[in-house]
Amino acid sequence: MTHTVKHNMKGITPVISLILLLVIVIVVVGFSFGIFQNLIAGAGEAATTQTTTTTQNIQQTARYEACNPGAAGIATITMRNMGSGPMNGTAIGVYVNGASVTCGATWPDTLIPAGGVKTCTSSAAIASGATIRITSPSGASETQTC
Repeated sequence: MTHTVKHNMKGITPVISLILLLVIVIVVVGFSFGIFQNLIAGAGEAATTQTTTTTQNIQQTARYEACNPGAAGIATITMRNMGSGPMNGTAIGVYVNGASVTCGATWPDTLIPAGGVKTCTSSAAIASGATIRITSPSGASETQTC
């Protein structure tokens, strides 16, 4: 008499396969979530930075008001802070015929309030008809004729 022992293990292989597939799917979903979470957080930070920069630019805009060629080589250029917030006077660029002008003692190191007017006194002579360019901290510029 011969005894035959049957191994009935047909049900174990599909269970192991299903468990392995579930583990793989969970790992892939976890990695995907982490990657997309970082992408979304980075986009949110970039949007916040851009909004802050744009707001600061709106708050700091200078406008040309007047130019007086003056006597004895002393000229004045008057400008107004058209922004919604205070602006550092030293951050404003003044150019005459494309050349940078250094403003004298009347030029403020302090903040120019919104709507405030300041005058740049230059020892360089400015001829009538010269091109005056004012640049704001925001990067905006305005060009006028003296």
